[in-house]
Amino acid sequence: MVSRVNILSKPLFLLALGLYITVQIWRKTEIPIPLLINNYFTDLLCLPIVLTICLAGVRLVKKIPQFELTISMIIVMTVYFSILFEIILPRYSKNYTGDYLDILCYGAGALLFHLVRRYKLKEKLHSNSNDLI
Repeated sequence: MVSRVNILSKPLFLLALGLYITVQIWRKTEIPIPLLINNYFTDLLCLPIVLTICLAGVRLVKKIPQFELTISMIIVMTVYFSILFEIILPRYSKNYTGDYLDILCYGAGALLFHLVRRYKLKEKLHSNSNDLI
C-alpha cells in the first residue's frame, strides 16, 4: 500500500525550509552572516524546496501519491530558475544580481534533490520487497 504521508512534513524538507527562512530573516535584520552562506546557501536550498513543493502539488492534483519528478522535469526547472534569476531579473531589477556561481548552486541543489528522491525510492522498493518474503 502506498503511503499517503505528505512529503511537505518530512524532516529533511522542514530542515531545508527552516534554514532558508533563517537566512532570509538574518538578511532582513542585518545579522552578520558568513559570506558563503549569505551569497550561496539559499541558492543551494532553493531548488530542493521548490521541487519538493512541485512534487507534492503534482501528487495532489493528479492523485498519484507515488509520482516522482523525472530527471528532465528537474533539469527544466533548474534551467528555468537559472535563466530567470541570473539573467532576466538582474536586467530589470536592482534587487537581483546575476552570478554564475548561483547557477552552480541551483544545479547542485537539483542534483541533491534527485539523489535523495532516488535513495528514498530505492529504500521504499527494498522495504516493499521484504514484505513479499
